[in-house]
Amino acid sequence: LFDGWNAAGKGSVLRNVILTLDPRNFTAKSTLPPTVEELREPFLWRHWCSIPQWGDFAIYDKSWYPEVSNDRAMGKITAKEAVARMGSINRFERQMADDGALILMFFLHIGKKEQRQRMDKLAARKATAWRVSKEDYSRNKDYDKFLRAYEDMLARTDTSYAPWHVVPAHDRRIAMAQIY
Repeated sequence: LFDGWNAAGKGSVLRNVILTLDPRNFTAKSTLPPTVEELREPFLWRHWCSIPQWGDFAIYDKSWYPEVSNDRAMGKITAKEAVARMGSINRFERQMADDGALILMFFLHIGKKEQRQRMDKLAARKATAWRVSKEDYSRNKDYDKFLRAYEDMLARTDTSYAPWHVVPAHDRRIAMAQIY
């Protein structure tokens, strides 16, 4: 599972990891915001539906975590709701681990200034401008609010069966070396 700041290099890391794997027994999953239909279901329902069959594995580009950290930072849920969701996530991951799943989670971390520079660089190129939105710049402006939400999420969901590996991603080569 790969999560982290926008423009932290998740796409580059995922591309490099996937290129080294045999494609027959894994799927790459990019978690989109929930649909109206999915919002009618329990919080983790759509994620239960996406976990791989026993013996296969999946690589998640984001996952169930933005529905806690980002929603909390943007005021879509309260701190109390976020804590409840994190408890649900811990139970969800515990059940997967108890069933034999190996859960590896990486959070790519960059600072506010580095994030802004990367977004500006992406926005300046015609081929990559689509990857940066006004919402990304707004989130960068509120970096400290997101940082607090991420720090709380990482602290509350770092468990022995699903530990977080926080990867300093200011230098992409060092980040790749830490993941491999």
